[in-house]
Amino acid sequence: LIGSEKLLATTGSTAQPRFLVPQLMRIAKERAGDLASAETIGLINSLFTSVLAQTIAPIDYGDGMGTNGVDITTHPNYVWWQKGFEELGIQYVLPLLPPLVKPSSVVGKIGRYFVGRYKFADTCQVLVGTGDNCDSVTAAGVLEKGDASADLGSSFTCMKLTYKPQPDASGCVFGAGSGGCITLFMPPYASGLLQDWVCKTFFEGDYVAFDNFMELEVASDPCDLDYILTPTADGKGFDYHELVDGSDEEHDAFDCVQAILADLVRRMGNSQMDRITVNGSAATPEACQILADMTGAEVTISEVEDGPALGAAIRAAQLSGGKTWRGYVRALSPMGDTFNPREAWVAYYRDVYMPAFVARAQPIA
Repeated sequence: LIGSEKLLATTGSTAQPRFLVPQLMRIAKERAGDLASAETIGLINSLFTSVLAQTIAPIDYGDGMGTNGVDITTHPNYVWWQKGFEELGIQYVLPLLPPLVKPSSVVGKIGRYFVGRYKFADTCQVLVGTGDNCDSVTAAGVLEKGDASADLGSSFTCMKLTYKPQPDASGCVFGAGSGGCITLFMPPYASGLLQDWVCKTFFEGDYVAFDNFMELEVASDPCDLDYILTPTADGKGFDYHELVDGSDEEHDAFDCVQAILADLVRRMGNSQMDRITVNGSAATPEACQILADMTGAEVTISEVEDGPALGAAIRAAQLSGGKTWRGYVRALSPMGDTFNPREAWVAYYRDVYMPAFVARAQPIA
């Protein structure tokens, strides 16, 4: 009904089955009566906020962007995409959708029930709810243009902050809890390929041997590039590309890790990144150093255990003032080691490795 290019340009994402608008389309087709009898439509986060404030809560525009229903071309005054709802034939749900507000908006004071039952102060304010992505980047210190975060754990994603929405076919646009926008990139594989699969394939599951090998490789100098690996389209292996005729070298674990991180980096685009915060089981010192060299950015390991919860707390703390966003992150978000890009490796990845990789990698779906 709406072309993918138009949908991406207007809402920041291609059609995502789990997003609100595709779900409303399914309900309208299969259970039209449910929509006809609905009094309001909200997101999970607005439900909890509504319960706390005992009123119908608005929707944070950052979370609303993850619906395929918000017009991001109206930046910074975001609105529901009325024309899109009309083209889809579900314009009748628009009056049921709460208004969009900034992530710093207060819904109201906490409901009397919670004051009496759980002894909340009657002056306690309820901040608008938002999504896990929106708040987790805040806890990671992704606050300014040039900041990014990478989860090298089970989700294996990267989020990059911009001041204005920048739609990208390989990602989805959301709002950041601290303001601005983030683009979420998700390669078609999880960290198991980066760590478990590589370790089991080359070292029979011996992680000590794997770490020792990677440490030696990362400490070495760049060498000639005779071949290169790229992840397969299904994310379950690698394609081998010979760059020098007659090269019969066998690839190793270092080649695999480079290929996976290079694929993540190319999905993040060409804009300059200054700081990247990483977490997850595969956020090893060696992987962080490679990521720093590939991007030219400062890479820091985050030790935050629950990013969305901490990000929400930092967002709420802003209501009282006292510190800048960066000040609250420094005070509340535990960080580990930092890895700085090395000049020789930066030049190698920029001028030799990444051009060869991008030219041979599978097209981004």
